[in-house]
Amino acid sequence: GARVTLELTDGTTQTSEVSAGSGFYSQSSPACFFGWPEANPPKRLRVRWPSGATSEHPVPAGTTNVTLSSPAP
Repeated sequence: GARVTLELTDGTTQTSEVSAGSGFYSQSSPACFFGWPEANPPKRLRVRWPSGATSEHPVPAGTTNVTLSSPAP
């Protein structure tokens, strides 16, 4: 699955992984949830996609939701 890392303004990071599921007919949620203090907002998201490709995305101030799609092969 994809590995998503959120970098906060002070340089600390939080990481979450999205996986396809672990059982017959199962599917994990494609959502990642992060939390941060108001004084230390997010700065950027880094994603390592299942294909091995990586992408980096700035997080504009005040953003609470970000939707990303896997890059085209």
